[in-house]
Amino acid sequence: MPATTPTASMLAAIANCTLKDDVMEEDETTADLQAHCAQLTGKEAGLLVLSGTMGNQLALRSLLTQPPHGVLCDDRSHILKHEAGGVASLSGALLEVVKAQNGVHLTLEEIQEHAHIDEDVHICPTRVISLENTLNGMLMPLAETQRISKWAREHNIKMHLDGARLWEVAASGAGSIKEFADCFDTVTLCFSKGLGAPIGSILVGPKSVIKHARWIRKMIGGGLRQAGVIAAAARVSVDETFGSDPDGKGGLLKKAHEVATKVAKIWTDLGGKLTYPPHTNMVWIDLKDAGCTDARFAELGKEQGLQLNGGRIVCHYQIYQNADEVIPRLEKLFKAVLEEKGKSVGAVGKENVLASAQNFTEIDGIFYNGSDIAPCSSPLYCYGPILGDIQKARPFADSKTYVDMPTKFPVDKVLAGYDNLTRLIQNGTELLNFLSTYFAQAGQEVIPVDPETLFANATFLDEISNTVNREFTETVIKLWPNLTRSFNDSATCPECASSFIPIKRPFVIAGGRFREPYYWDSYWILHGLLRSGGSFTDIANNQIENFFDLVDEYGFVPNGARKYYLNRAGPPLLAQMVRVYIEQTENTTVLDRGIPMLQREHAFFVNNRTVSVTVNNKMYTLNRYNVANNQPRPESYYEDWTQVNNASYYASNGSIYSARNTSVEDKVWQYNNLASGAESGWDFSSRFMRNPRAAAEDTYFPLSSYSIANLIPVDLNSILYWNEATIAKFLYMTGDTSEAKIWQEKARYRSEAMYDLMWNETLGSYFDFNITSHAQEIFWARDGDALPVETAPAESDDTQVVFNVAQLTPFWTGAAIPSLKYNPRSVRNAFQRISDYLDAREGGIAPTNFRTNQQWDQPNVWPPHMHILMEALMRTPATNGTDDEDWIWTQELALRLGQRYWDSAYCTWRATGGSSPSVPPLDNLTRNHGGLMFEKYSDESLNQAGGGGEYEVVVGFGWSNGVLIWVADTFRDQLRSALCPNLTTDPIDGDKHATHGDGADAVSALELDRFDAGWTNEHEGEDGEDGEAI
Repeated sequence: MPATTPTASMLAAIANCTLKDDVMEEDETTADLQAHCAQLTGKEAGLLVLSGTMGNQLALRSLLTQPPHGVLCDDRSHILKHEAGGVASLSGALLEVVKAQNGVHLTLEEIQEHAHIDEDVHICPTRVISLENTLNGMLMPLAETQRISKWAREHNIKMHLDGARLWEVAASGAGSIKEFADCFDTVTLCFSKGLGAPIGSILVGPKSVIKHARWIRKMIGGGLRQAGVIAAAARVSVDETFGSDPDGKGGLLKKAHEVATKVAKIWTDLGGKLTYPPHTNMVWIDLKDAGCTDARFAELGKEQGLQLNGGRIVCHYQIYQNADEVIPRLEKLFKAVLEEKGKSVGAVGKENVLASAQNFTEIDGIFYNGSDIAPCSSPLYCYGPILGDIQKARPFADSKTYVDMPTKFPVDKVLAGYDNLTRLIQNGTELLNFLSTYFAQAGQEVIPVDPETLFANATFLDEISNTVNREFTETVIKLWPNLTRSFNDSATCPECASSFIPIKRPFVIAGGRFREPYYWDSYWILHGLLRSGGSFTDIANNQIENFFDLVDEYGFVPNGARKYYLNRAGPPLLAQMVRVYIEQTENTTVLDRGIPMLQREHAFFVNNRTVSVTVNNKMYTLNRYNVANNQPRPESYYEDWTQVNNASYYASNGSIYSARNTSVEDKVWQYNNLASGAESGWDFSSRFMRNPRAAAEDTYFPLSSYSIANLIPVDLNSILYWNEATIAKFLYMTGDTSEAKIWQEKARYRSEAMYDLMWNETLGSYFDFNITSHAQEIFWARDGDALPVETAPAESDDTQVVFNVAQLTPFWTGAAIPSLKYNPRSVRNAFQRISDYLDAREGGIAPTNFRTNQQWDQPNVWPPHMHILMEALMRTPATNGTDDEDWIWTQELALRLGQRYWDSAYCTWRATGGSSPSVPPLDNLTRNHGGLMFEKYSDESLNQAGGGGEYEVVVGFGWSNGVLIWVADTFRDQLRSALCPNLTTDPIDGDKHATHGDGADAVSALELDRFDAGWTNEHEGEDGEDGEAI
């Protein structure tokens, strides 16, 4: 694409600039530019130079003293590839070249491995680390940069940044110019690349370094007489193109990034591959895969009126300004390239991408293969023909069963066995024999921890005088050993494959089909473990340390400890787990490792889940759930594939609805939103549907209108606010005041942005913000049990005001602005509907006020939501004194919620065989499970478990236990004994899952689907004996 050209305002600035001698430091225009860039970057001084190359070489020469000295850099860096050996000739330095194994950026560990910091006289010592951001248009995360900087300073190594395109980094939301510049001694920034100035770069750093650099600039002929001619246009480029502050707010670069994303999507949707993912404004077309030379690509581009020099397409801001003309031409070019070599235009089937499953190499992390994006490249568990064939044949009732089965043999032998299967693969004897021969039982990688090594010491129980309540709490605490697991590293052969991510320390699972640690579940599990005390305090610490390991390895905590979750996280509650751990134990040593890990996790959400919107001429940058994915979720493969490929829909009443035509673009969108919905934790809910009425009336695939990626969710941003405020608090605790203030400012900005975009003064609530309509999500279809408070403000007779629990999370995390969260009257107004719902229904509070068959809708009640509401109310300060009527109301409502949850948990426990020394079992039990704790309950009855969704109700259950123990400790003798009217036995909707109690029908808390367990016993033997490969 053609380079940027100077704008009229830049040329006008040149005509009106000062024309004095910069060598003598006389030119005001130049001095103004240098001071402005120094301020943007937080440095003491700046120096105008003719090019980025000159700036880099001046910086390195000024930072270095005398040989022997080395400069460590990436093997793709500009100083190595494009600066004519300047480091050697000008500085006499050795370039210590390191290859980034992740293909994107160097890591601290790679730098530590290759840097020379000892006193060995045989080796040239490392004196400077030179990094580049962006590099090939890809971002180096702020958290990783900060880790490297901290280590370098500890070892007296200088840091230089080739930040020619650092403007793009800031515009992407990865961090401000200043935040990145703080990590380096010197930084160069380019005014022509991306910003559009005709010439020039700037070097910023300490005054002493810039003074030395000015000397060297003169020495190599870089001094300028009328420097204002260059500086004037450069200043305009910064103000107009980048923006007026270190975040690039109000600038044009973000729009250019959106164009690049669109261009990349056009290419991949047509069947092309990318060399690198598009992080900012660069699109890297894999011409080699397309069978096209650079010369031919340029020739075909010329036919479309495009100037191209190979597969690197830089979508700068002037391309964005002419996107309506440029993008259609690019699309025509892409089609011509792919059609010329006989590639199909449209979706590329997996079988067309790779002819044989044996072409795969198993790696971890998001996997890009042409137009396909998957959680990892495992041919068995994440992506490819074998996964698709087995899941579509549906040998198991639960898609998760297959992807949780480790192999008995090395992958190549499994793939060879797969290649021998008769096509078309169907659910029959041949497939079942293949599975039993080559795969072990699902979940074999985890084993129970010896219960004799586990003990509780819940001292708060002594403060509960109600015998029944105390015994029930003790019973729930005794469930922890049945849910405590460790990684079984001897479960499979060393060369065998498994989807399980090895976890070093013992952990607690949720239960049922959830055989591995899960991210946000663990927050509520932790509440229960810490209050249970004894060895479970150490298990709680394990949960946190295990998650630190995952952040260390992947940069974030995956949804669960399986490789097929490596493209998505979950609600990021790790910082709050650390906070709760410190509050309960007063042990702050966890912060030594914790603070860098929490900052790194936060960077993942900033780098990968950020979205900007402009409302009333003001730009806001917040976060959303938006997973890079265009494949079925492996653990729900059959369900996703069936929906997206648009088979006829069979409604629960027997009606059959015809298949609908679905475009390639829509299929990709659906896969993206299904994965993003799972990342939110709310999988799934009418909250994120464009057409919730279809879900309520069961007239078509309810998730086909899922559109979570188009929403800025209240709860995600509330949690991120909380994390920013919590990290600031931790930094204050460790004495890092300056860094703490930066995180405080992040939190303040987010709170104000949420208020501006999401708060509705008329309705007294926060609402999710829709980035396509640029409006709050306020109304949706009316259902049969809408309350007057929901229908009165409605726009029409067939709508009602949206309610979901997430609307109240700003009061839970403190993200609400001070005038709301510190005002008991405002809190009461916001929570009035909660009180109305408790009055109208027998059970707890459902996630939404819309009734569907989805899990995260009415009538289901989720323990985490009950906890969120209770804790939010209890956080309300008694601003006007403890006799204030509004404050008393908030505290009484918290207790009402606690009692309602207690009653639901207790009554269903009793109905499934629960008993204690003072409470005998019910008579005439249909099945005595020994008492069950369910993952979800119902708002219709105190004696009913929840239902709906992709799997049957699960028992165990980690977060339910944690919330109940929290309720017992928090309210103690304020809780009365549960009243269980019309108590009936066995309130289970279906019986796929049994549990862990002491009853005659109780079995393990870790359960396969009943059908799948039956298959396992038949084909593996009761003890899961290994078969022998054929």
